[in-house]
Amino acid sequence: MQKEAIIIGHNFNSILGLARALGPEGYTISVIRTGRGRGNRLKSIGTAPEEKSKYVNAYCIADSAKPEALISLLINRFSSSTNKPVLFPVDDIAAEIIDNNYDRLKVRFFSPNVDDTQGGVIQLMDKHYQKQLAKRAGLPVPEGWSVKVTEGKYELSEEITYPCFVKPETPILNRKKYMGRCNSKAELRKILDSVASYQDCLMLVEEYVEIEKEYGSVGVCNRDKVCVPGITEKTRLGHGSHAGVTACGKIHLPAEYKEICEKLRSMMAMTGLQGLFDIDLYESKGVMYFNELNVRLGAEGVGTLIAGVNLALMSAQSFLEPEKENDYDVEAREITFANEKPLSSDYGEGYITWKEYKKAINSVDYRFIYSESDRGPLYNYRFNIIRQFLRRIKKKCRGFLG
Repeated sequence: MQKEAIIIGHNFNSILGLARALGPEGYTISVIRTGRGRGNRLKSIGTAPEEKSKYVNAYCIADSAKPEALISLLINRFSSSTNKPVLFPVDDIAAEIIDNNYDRLKVRFFSPNVDDTQGGVIQLMDKHYQKQLAKRAGLPVPEGWSVKVTEGKYELSEEITYPCFVKPETPILNRKKYMGRCNSKAELRKILDSVASYQDCLMLVEEYVEIEKEYGSVGVCNRDKVCVPGITEKTRLGHGSHAGVTACGKIHLPAEYKEICEKLRSMMAMTGLQGLFDIDLYESKGVMYFNELNVRLGAEGVGTLIAGVNLALMSAQSFLEPEKENDYDVEAREITFANEKPLSSDYGEGYITWKEYKKAINSVDYRFIYSESDRGPLYNYRFNIIRQFLRRIKKKCRGFLG
């Protein structure tokens, strides 16, 4: 049986990390790079870094704003009568599209699922539902209130305290536009009114907790078997267009955060998930809080793959080789890493100097794009570096000319 994996989404770091994790293990890798609408968001063939990886056998682009077209592309181009490829979504929109069509796809493909049920992954993406699971597992969670926006109307609980933080419960909205700190009811209503004028949805309002440090934990579930190989400390975050994206990080051993790791395993064992996951955490006044769960491999998750834990292979084997016993107690190595994409963007937008960019990528153990054994993506990424140089020059010129 030929082993095949299809990676779907717009996060090229995750795409590249998965390709490099599965390709050396004998998997045939296909990539569907997605965007929304026209223009720069739909990358041209030949310009994306992951396309030049020696492990990528087929590459195409699709508009994630047209779910039916994406599903048709999967079925018509990548389904086979002899093999069932494993699907790996790398962003929330791709995960939602695949789960919405799970019953239709499962005859031809393996994909992340909750108890082999369509809609299960989408329910697990709901932030309010995640908070309930986290509480049951004993994880500290900020107090929260669910606000239902229907036909332009909503009601606010009198129990909401200010300042608070508001965000969509599911990833159907532009997260950055409809999330933020609100110091008063008026500020909260301003965001909710904007949401109400756009579409019906559920919003989560949480008590505001001052974040001192941010962390993450990526892992894999095979129903009640859960691997949490370490904790990632996000030592540097991006700014501007990449605000909040992990730019640099450090992998810590589970023993350093034993209690948190045990509670994360307990939480994920309740979900019934079969697939990869990514959990965001943050620390405030010595307490590690649960923030949110993503049912996919997040950008910083590439660090764990580099640190010697092949979560992608473990996930694929749970579908293709269910009889194979994986070591779910495996631990990552302690390493530091840099994510060139947000760092180069920070340079282009003027948040850091070129010297600071070079120092950041040269002071770590590993980088996401650079690889001695797979140099093609770095050659393509140099076009991005040139664009960032030009962007910085234009910014300086505008400042000089006033």
